[in-house]
Amino acid sequence: MKIDSFVSSLKIHGVDADGIAGRLHNDNKFYMACLRKFFAHQSFEAPGQKISNRDYAAAFYIAHALKGASGNLGPNPIF
Repeated sequence: MKIDSFVSSLKIHGVDADGIAGRLHNDNKFYMACLRKFFAHQSFEAPGQKISNRDYAAAFYIAHALKGASGNLGPNPIF
């Protein structure tokens, strides 16, 4: 699937593709690179590890940082 088609299809799932386009100067390649980097980041595992170690403050901090970073990528339904 072409990048532009993929980004447009995200709208169906509630992603703010128009807002993203404005923030990223309509550079869908850059947006896809940001998505790949975000989802490949190791921080997704960290909150669970911190909770297992009863380090709730660190788990909260990491979860909050992930929420903030994801908000810049436009996933309004999960944000």
